Amino acid sequence: MNGAGSFGEHLEFVRVKSDPTVMPKPKPLTVPPVKTPEPKPQVVFDRPQHPPTLRRFAFTAQRCGLRLDPRTQILYDACCVYVNGASFAWPRGADTVLKALANRRSIAGRELNGATVLRVLHECYRDGFLDFD
Repeated sequence: MNGAGSFGEHLEFVRVKSDPTVMPKPKPLTVPPVKTPEPKPQVVFDRPQHPPTLRRFAFTAQRCGLRLDPRTQILYDACCVYVNGASFAWPRGADTVLKALANRRSIAGRELNGATVLRVLHECYRDGFLDFD
């Protein structure tokens, strides 16, 4: 060992070399996508004229559920969420809800819990990226 790497990495290397049937554990991908999802220049999102307060939004969202605007592009990886060209780190406690919303493009009201999740979704609503179901 030439000083590079940790002792644990060295043990993993020895274990894999001594047993050819063992595959090394893959490391999680933490590199952002080469191209973040951006809508076409002619795509414009309509913001609500009179957006509700956070409290009113939370009440309605939990009662009706939410769905993404068909033009909204949302991707995620291990460290970030990418929404229409903007990226932000995973908000604490919002990963399950945001992944479900990205994968299904809608989410039931009973799945919306936690102030952080509702704050993030309220921002997306005010930007015109999602609407009530």
